[in-house]
Amino acid sequence: MIENLNLNFFIYSISTLLFLIFFKYSELIGNKTGLIDKNKVPVLGGIYLFIGFILNYIVSFNELVGYDLVVDVYFISAVFLIALLDDKLDLNAYLRIILLSIIIIFFVYKNDLFIYSINSKYFGFFYFPNNIIIKFLFPTFCIIVLLNAFNFTDGINCLASLIGISWLFYLIIKMPIIYEVYLVFLLFIISFLILNYSNKSYLGDSGNYIISTLVGALILNLNSKYPFIFFIEEIFLLLLVPGLDLIRLFYVRIKNGNSPLKGDLNHLHHILINKFSLKKTLFIYMLMINVPIYSYYLFSNLLLYIIIIKIIVYMLIIRNFAKN
Repeated sequence: MIENLNLNFFIYSISTLLFLIFFKYSELIGNKTGLIDKNKVPVLGGIYLFIGFILNYIVSFNELVGYDLVVDVYFISAVFLIALLDDKLDLNAYLRIILLSIIIIFFVYKNDLFIYSINSKYFGFFYFPNNIIIKFLFPTFCIIVLLNAFNFTDGINCLASLIGISWLFYLIIKMPIIYEVYLVFLLFIISFLILNYSNKSYLGDSGNYIISTLVGALILNLNSKYPFIFFIEEIFLLLLVPGLDLIRLFYVRIKNGNSPLKGDLNHLHHILINKFSLKKTLFIYMLMINVPIYSYYLFSNLLLYIIIIKIIVYMLIIRNFAKN
């Protein structure tokens, strides 16, 4: 017990020191590593959060409960390295997806993150056939879609981090032990908001992928170990706004003859920030993320109506603001 307290004190002390170092010397670190955005802002979010994840892993490794919910450190490390290369070298988008897919397939197998069944509120349990395509490719596809949808939200300061925090908080409500298992990492994301808001650092692909890989692997892990904890419609609702934006952007880009992975300024957050300030844009986006999911939590019988209303609100915002 005393050893755990001493370790926790050491970890939190190191975490505080790291935050102060990144806050004061982010520009120097960015120049030394070559991780500088075209706007001359360091892209250190991935390094900062990866250190946070490693420190979180050290603490979690010594906990007596919840260890089965710790995402594989090698999985996060491999994804982080690919994304860090992308931050530094600007990898071809399709090459990045291929490399990530190979890594995800391997760790889906290694950590038994297969989707054996889906629990639907309206249709009950659906059991997948014991098929290699379903076992390997479907979970891989789900994580790749999540990674790209989440990455698409990182176009303005603080937004992606706030979404990641929102998702983790909801998972904590569903499984409170997650709070103890991921407290250090959660504090790192929250502290990164200060770095990001003050333009000390951008999150970058490496930061985005660490958050989204952790959330995706955690959802798959929970679904595998506790199949009654989620309805599939509930996960759909939780991830709906980034998912809708991903589908819309892919459709518009392909329709215009462009690559679906070619960046533009047509994302939901770009549309909102053209009309509102950064703070108001973040507030509106967070309302769209959080109000529906907590409305479901309070009024679970209204799940289908909440999903429909959320889709309508998204479409109305795009229709009324994107054209003007």
